[in-house]
Amino acid sequence: MLSGSLMAVGQLNRTLDDCIREAIKSNLELRQIQVDNRVKTEDLRQSRLSLLPEVSGSLNSDKSFGRAIDPSNNEIVSTRLFQANVSLGASLVLFNGFVNLNKVQYSRMMAMKGLMAEQSLKNDIAFKVMNAYYDLCFARGQMLIARDLRDLDTINLEKARIMVEVGTKAETETTEIRARLAQDEFHLTQARNNVEKARTVLRQLLNISYDTPFDIAEEPALSEPADLLLMPLPDSVYKHAAAHLPQFREMEIDHGISKLDLKLAKGAILPSLRAQAGYGTGYYDSYRDTYGNPVDFQHQLGNNSYQYIGLNLNIPLFNGAQLNRNIRVARFGIDKAEALNDMKKQVFRAEIENVCLSLRSAVDEYRASVEQEKSTALNLELAEKKWEQGTGNLLELTDARNRSASAEAEILRTQLQFKLKKKTLDIYEGKTAW
Repeated sequence: MLSGSLMAVGQLNRTLDDCIREAIKSNLELRQIQVDNRVKTEDLRQSRLSLLPEVSGSLNSDKSFGRAIDPSNNEIVSTRLFQANVSLGASLVLFNGFVNLNKVQYSRMMAMKGLMAEQSLKNDIAFKVMNAYYDLCFARGQMLIARDLRDLDTINLEKARIMVEVGTKAETETTEIRARLAQDEFHLTQARNNVEKARTVLRQLLNISYDTPFDIAEEPALSEPADLLLMPLPDSVYKHAAAHLPQFREMEIDHGISKLDLKLAKGAILPSLRAQAGYGTGYYDSYRDTYGNPVDFQHQLGNNSYQYIGLNLNIPLFNGAQLNRNIRVARFGIDKAEALNDMKKQVFRAEIENVCLSLRSAVDEYRASVEQEKSTALNLELAEKKWEQGTGNLLELTDARNRSASAEAEILRTQLQFKLKKKTLDIYEGKTAW
């Protein structure tokens, strides 16, 4: 009876992979994560630059009036003074408990975690689109079944009229078929509305405006045995998922970050050593030589120059035991990360086992529904012949029709269930096109 396929006609028909790619491209939450990842890339770049020496320079000049200290002899004078100074300094951290190096590693892990979060969101979007896409396929298949039922009753109504005219059927049968036909029209209207609802959900995931033409492509039917005999084992799927899914990589990164937190906490209790060096000079209009003549600018720059070099050692002695507390908390953080990762892995394993079980169930149910459809189709054919010959009643025909429609709906449901679970396993195994 289900002569039509799960297809949409139009220039803009999209396959499932087309819908997933378009949803990922237009997702606003994903765009925010991508911006955050660019910020994390800048943070990583800045943490690397922090390993370089700090260099700073200064240039200042001032003119004083009234009482002031003459910088050329440190005497108090009451006259106008002009001076200009220039300096250049540099400092470099020689040791600080490897805090800066660990911060670079921390920034690198945060950047990697951001990339994994981006990929995880893409997979989440794919799962949502897959569910919406197959919901639309199912709604359209149900609509085709409802339409075929309506068409079948329309044909039967015409047959009943003819048989009433020749006297082989009572007028009450045409009345019953008309009532059933009205019910068929109602169910068909409901099915059409369900199609539009499912299409709207998918359209919104793809961020397509309502006035833009949108439909999905034909879904090919399952074939035996290629599609149905390759049943993956949960352990094999889990191994592939652990190697390809970004969530597992994110777990490793979270564990590594917790270890870095401990290293940073331990580094804070160690002494820090910084080297410093600098150069400076100045010009003073009150500066005089031994003959009382003003010293020119060029000579003052050389005569007033100075250099310095030094080491700065900072040893943390006591701060209310805060540093030791931070170390203990960081150790707890490692235990927490390990426990959380174990819990996530357990959840993933359970999900994979359930998907594999659902996939196998869908195969078994599909095969059973195919056999059921064959028998119900034959039963419908016999019921129609008996009704036309007058040896069967309308109730038997209606029951046979409903059983046949139910069997076709089961074929549709199990096919789409199989495809959904198979596509889910493909994502778990890293077989993605985005």
